[in-house]
Amino acid sequence: IFRLMLFLYMIKSLRFEKSDTDRIVFAIITGTIIACVFMFWFQYASAWFRGLSLISIGSENTSAVYLSMISILIISYIATYYRLMQRHLKPLIIISLFITVSALVMTGSRAGFGAFIAALLLIATISYRKNWKLYVALVTIPISLVLVAFLLKLEVVYEFYDEFISGGFLKIRLELWKYALIAGMKYPLFGLGAGNYDAVTADQIYQWAKELNLAGDWGISRKQYWHSHAHNIFLQAFVERGIAGVIFLTSILAAWLIAIVKCYKLYIKTEQSHLYFIWFSNVGAFVTIVLTGFVVTGFHHENGLIVMMLYGVMLSFIRDEKSEGPKYNKS
Repeated sequence: IFRLMLFLYMIKSLRFEKSDTDRIVFAIITGTIIACVFMFWFQYASAWFRGLSLISIGSENTSAVYLSMISILIISYIATYYRLMQRHLKPLIIISLFITVSALVMTGSRAGFGAFIAALLLIATISYRKNWKLYVALVTIPISLVLVAFLLKLEVVYEFYDEFISGGFLKIRLELWKYALIAGMKYPLFGLGAGNYDAVTADQIYQWAKELNLAGDWGISRKQYWHSHAHNIFLQAFVERGIAGVIFLTSILAAWLIAIVKCYKLYIKTEQSHLYFIWFSNVGAFVTIVLTGFVVTGFHHENGLIVMMLYGVMLSFIRDEKSEGPKYNKS
């Protein structure tokens, strides 16, 4: 947490020009594309395929959170600056988007894929009155992805459909959330300590449930399925950092959302393109983190750094816009 907050403070304290944001986007996209291409080759060469994951990011779900944010970052850059880009760069950024979205689908993460679609539809709805062509494009992308996934019978869509029809949707998650609540209720104020959830065993959960008189009512036994994390960022915070951690996490998300609203209002007022780009990117990251956060613990490590970078750049833009007026042309 200290590292992320320090990174956020450092980023928001800086002053960014258009060339600076271009370099940041180029560095992020380049690193992501290299990682994706390597994993494409790795999965092709491997005799066993479960779901694509980027080695430096983590599991399939955590990688999907990252890829969703990066894909929306690329789309936001295209939506804002495509007409101003040099001719040879236009096909490259389209290919980059195709690679990151393909990698997102290949993770097989329903949470990441669903959050990506939800973020685009939300941004399309908000942008409708300003640019109807962009609205059509943003609506077309998720619809096309879902149709292609159904036609190709991809796991990311069919597994969700099967579980929804069978009534097993979120069944395992509900069990994990129940166990996380028990662990959190044992030490409610400050939790077990950061990183200590992994040390908890199924037997300990059973003993704590008995102490709390919940073992019978909640159906807790010694043989329940156990996992090293809660598959929910709020419950994970509750278990490891208690009520204090939940309040801190919720405060960060609330402050981020308030900044997003301020950024959009400034964009409406000034029509500065850089404000639209960073607003678009932050909305995508915020929706991805919050929606996936209910079923995946993906707000940490590289994902947290990406969030703090986007958030910090947005705060820097808001500060400079209010204090000094527009820095860039409206083009």
